[in-house]
Amino acid sequence: MNSNLSLTIAIPTLNSEQNLNIAMKSILNQKENGFELITMLLDSGSKDKTKEIFFSYENKLKLSFNNIGRCSIGEARNYAIKYSNTDYLIFLDSDDALLSGRLIDDFNLLLELKNIDFIYGNSVQIVEQNFEKSYFSLSDANPYKFQFLNMPYNLSAVTINRNFLIKNNVFFQSGLRGRLGEDWSFVNEINFSTVKYFHQNKNKVIINSRKGSHTQDDIQYDLNLSKLSFLCSLFSKINSNINFLKKLFFACQIQSSLILSLLNLLKYYKNRYPKNFMKYFINYFREINKLPFIYKFFNIFMIPISILLIIIVHRRSIYSIYRKRINLKQFNYFISYLN
Repeated sequence: MNSNLSLTIAIPTLNSEQNLNIAMKSILNQKENGFELITMLLDSGSKDKTKEIFFSYENKLKLSFNNIGRCSIGEARNYAIKYSNTDYLIFLDSDDALLSGRLIDDFNLLLELKNIDFIYGNSVQIVEQNFEKSYFSLSDANPYKFQFLNMPYNLSAVTINRNFLIKNNVFFQSGLRGRLGEDWSFVNEINFSTVKYFHQNKNKVIINSRKGSHTQDDIQYDLNLSKLSFLCSLFSKINSNINFLKKLFFACQIQSSLILSLLNLLKYYKNRYPKNFMKYFINYFREINKLPFIYKFFNIFMIPISILLIIIVHRRSIYSIYRKRINLKQFNYFISYLN
């Protein structure tokens, strides 16, 4: 299929020989896509066979290998934004998989809608090949609704207009924050920079929650503090035309995030800096103190609502409206993508 739409799938790697085939096969197995497609590897100096595995696909896919040196995953993805030179971008982790038909669906939507900034959909969370803990992670048709509490959609489930990112100066955070919730903050920045989006209520990607693929326990302090700090700074950027009740609702979500952060602090403090428990405890409240007084005042009376939001909204809750059970047949089908 001939088109004028080009797409880069950007994959950051560091010694990823054990799982890179998962992402690459999922790209190769897209029966058709319509795009002028480039698969870009953003390697941070792998010492294993990551590069060799990547180039084993050179006769089947158009490849771009980039050894960008040691850096955070956020900085690696920023390289793709700056230098990919295609119309659209998908960010895919080396151990995650695009679902069959993802690219042709995206192509047809973008061809029809034109000038759209991003499209997004649902994802499938496969937890260490554990059927009971795996689930569908649903996205809301309104990506702004709960974004101060819950990630509105998975980063790999969104296809983004690269020129939109450049024009609005939307990049991943760098340094320590470029590897602590960097995808979560990036998604939120996208939401606050555009109104030209389209929600497709379909599963677009499998998120492979294998052992060791997520943030280590010993930096959970910094991760939660980074998220909370970002939320409070983002709240201050809310456009003045957003009404008071909506701002109050967002402030209530931030309070929910604070509660979750404190629970994580209590959970992980034994693993790191037990003597500095109070320092981290104080830092959390220092961040929340950045909110205007009026919202902090009303939040005192909204603590029950904040707790309710955690129970019925946050995807880690088994009662979340954005979490759907997966059956055994579906589970085995999705596992086939990860083998």
